[in-house]
Parts: sequence; structure tokens; C-alpha cells
Amino acid sequence: MTRFVVGLLMLGLAVPALAQEVEKDTPAKGEELTALEICKRADEATKAVKAVSYKAKFSTTGEAAARSPEVEGTTVIAGEKKGTQPTLCYLDAVVKMPNSEESKHYTVGMTPDMSYLIDHANKIAYADMDPGVIGSLGQGPRGLLMIEYCHPTPFNDEVTADKQELRESVKIGDQDCYVVYVEYSGGRGKAVWYFSKKDFLPRRVDRILQSATGANLGIMTTTLTDLKVDPKIDEDTFKLKLPEGYKKSDDFAP
Repeated sequence: MTRFVVGLLMLGLAVPALAQEVEKDTPAKGEELTALEICKRADEATKAVKAVSYKAKFSTTGEAAARSPEVEGTTVIAGEKKGTQPTLCYLDAVVKMPNSEESKHYTVGMTPDMSYLIDHANKIAYADMDPGVIGSLGQGPRGLLMIEYCHPTPFNDEVTADKQELRESVKIGDQDCYVVYVEYSGGRGKAVWYFSKKDFLPRRVDRILQSATGANLGIMTTTLTDLKVDPKIDEDTFKLKLPEGYKKSDDFAP
């Protein structure tokens, strides 16, 4: 199963080097890169990142928006890169469900030994060795994850895609970004990626959602700002810290 499809399923949606080292690869003035070359450099740059923190927004447009939340918050990812699940992860998210004006605050943490979800409205923390403890409530915060930062081959799907097309540059936050449209091999989806011209790290992705008949269902977007490569992380970053007045449960979250 491709990284593209796994990322959508993680959210419950149906679907048809270090920074200093990376900057040495910044193209010389006047050098033009192809869309494929940009994807290859993005793959190399993202592989080299050992840990990352960022602010993120997740949203969906079109028909799919009716079953997809709006999410905003902060993320820290670190640890061994094993695939589509981060080894170490911290998500602090405000989630607004579709057809609702109410927002909910959740904190999610994942380590090899423990996963947890804190429901701040109800002052309860669900914690267990089984990652499933975060329940359906944890799917909203997971929208903040750009799983390429925890994947051993982050942009292999883009490098080997049927089509890569360079589009007009766009600024994301303070980063001037290359924009690459991708059609994945075997009809496995389409996306638009935004890679910083400074470090080739991804700052945004628009995943184009289509039905089995090819009808457009909308666009699912994850946007990153304030990205820090190899931030200072202490041993408690990913551990459950129970706020005063909250209770802990080993039941799974709803």
C-alpha cells in the first residue's frame, strides 16, 4: 500500500542531513531544476532529518469536507523511521468537526511503550501500551502529521510517479516554495507538493481526492509553518504529563 493511501486511511477517509547540510544542495543562481529533480532532492533532504517540530493546519474542501475535521496545532516527530507510524510523536491540536461550531482540544503522544490521548474538555487522559487507545478522537489530531518525516523513503512515490509537473512557485509562511504536481503510478492518486527552495523540505501538500469513477471529491491540505529541524527535545517531550485535576484511564478513548 502506498504512503499516499495509508495517509488517507489514517484519517478515516475513504479514497479511490541536517538543515545545514541540505542547504549545500541549494541550486546556484540561474540553475533550473526539473520537477523530478526537486522530488529527488526533497527525498534526500527529508531522509536526513532526525527530528522535526512545526505548527500545522489541516483542512479539506469539496464534498469530502462533510466528513473531515479542521485541525490546527503543533507537532513534534522523532525516533527511528519505520514507515507511516512515527516512533516518537507529540500532537497538541484543536479540532473542529464538520457541521459544528464547537472546537475540542486534544493532546496525543506516542512512544514505543505508551500511547495516550488527553481530552481536555472532559479532563481525562486515556493511556495504554496499545496505540489504539487514542480511539476515533485521535484521528483528528493525526491530521497534523506529515508522515513523510517519519518514513524511510519519504518521496519515493513521487520520484517514481507517472508524472511530475513543475508549477508556479508559492510562498508558504516565510518560505518560497517549488510547487510540484504529481500523478502517482498505477492510478493511485494525485497531489500537489510544496517544497522549500532553501532546504527542499515539504511545507504543504494538497491531496486530490477522487471517487472510483474519477469524480472530484475535494482537496485535503496539510500546511506547515515555523518548521524546526532537529529541535531541542528532552526525554519528557513525548511522555504523558497529567494536568492537575485530570484523571487517567486505561480504557480506550471513544
